[in-house]
Amino acid sequence: MPVDVTLPAVPYRPPLPQDVWQAWNWDPLLMAGLVLAGALYASGILRVWRQAGAGRAVSYVQVAAFACGLLNLAAALVSPLDAMSSALLSVHMVQHLMLMLVAAPLLAFGTPPVAFAWILPRRSQLARWWRKRARLRQAWHGFSQPAVIWIMYNAILWLWHLPNLYQAALLDEGVHIVEHLTFLTVALLFWWKLMRDRSLSTGMGALYVFTTALVSGFLGVLLTFSQRVWYPVYGVVAYGWGLTPLQDQQLAGVIMWFPGGLIYLAATLLLLGTILHPRGRPEPLGAEGSRRVAVAPRRSLPLLLFLLLGSACRGEAGAAEAVDRPFMPGGDAERGAEFIEVYGCPACHTIPGIPEAHALVGPPLTGWVERVYIAGAVPNTPDNLLLWLQDPQQIEPGTAMPDMGITEQAARDIGAYLYTLESGDGD
Repeated sequence: MPVDVTLPAVPYRPPLPQDVWQAWNWDPLLMAGLVLAGALYASGILRVWRQAGAGRAVSYVQVAAFACGLLNLAAALVSPLDAMSSALLSVHMVQHLMLMLVAAPLLAFGTPPVAFAWILPRRSQLARWWRKRARLRQAWHGFSQPAVIWIMYNAILWLWHLPNLYQAALLDEGVHIVEHLTFLTVALLFWWKLMRDRSLSTGMGALYVFTTALVSGFLGVLLTFSQRVWYPVYGVVAYGWGLTPLQDQQLAGVIMWFPGGLIYLAATLLLLGTILHPRGRPEPLGAEGSRRVAVAPRRSLPLLLFLLLGSACRGEAGAAEAVDRPFMPGGDAERGAEFIEVYGCPACHTIPGIPEAHALVGPPLTGWVERVYIAGAVPNTPDNLLLWLQDPQQIEPGTAMPDMGITEQAARDIGAYLYTLESGDGD
């Protein structure tokens, strides 16, 4: 039985099946954005691989994921799917899921922090500007907390599905662009936080995703079982596609409920699997870039005894140890902490005493003063450290550490700070 809806005057002509394949969206700004994103990413990856070797630092799988994410964006926004979304609510729902649950996680997975370090090799001025904006940094720190991102993600999902806002997006292309940008932005934040933030434990990450599945699924349930049309702007166009407006809406609800829910469920199960089978999780990189090797308990006993004996003798050797501790001539450790942030070192390393420096792209810098070698190649001396900071390729050809253009004085200050880091320092 036909549903009694009205069809407001709309500034577009929704396509019918016979002409949908001619309805491609070649918007210049959209195409420029996709091409620019791909070009910047490719330039950064080529710099990484030119220095570190193909497939190192950023894996082939991550590059493939980013490429698939861009292709997914093109499929959602450029292909006839975009035109069909103006005719059918169910297709519009598919488009939104492609943005938030397919493109966003692929892009987040494919863009580790080291990629940013190479995409923007001369970002020191921007970093210095950011360093001076203490209030802005504090605001961003609060804004990027997992709970805040969770609230934003689910709030934006619900707000844009309110009838007035949803129909406004269909009737005004500018509002429609804002809708898609907010969906993609919060989704990128959501998945990036899940994949990259060490402060979000695996268990909390699973809860983070599972509760989102419940909130999103509930909206899908409401759309599925509602007996009234939520968005009259679609009018009677659905009849041209063999559906009534109410059937189209119910199909949209099922799409949000089941396929969307399955993606959230898969992510939750993957996270729970890493808790139940921790041996399947890759170990973080060790101090010299090699993977830590688990030691069997019995074989570790001699090592434990050796360490105990060593600690007993430490008191007698304390004075000599203090004399042998390396230090950086002409360096200022306090200033070095500032330069560490200016040159973007927290994007790749865990560094005690540096806010938000919890990355695992490169080895953690904890206990630097006690290290014997730099990059496993040369002795840990002030001169070698200066060379490593200013020209890492001379120390280890092919290293993934980028040449950041660090000045000699900045390198001395950073070295002075690194030589204050002992193994007992916290993150």
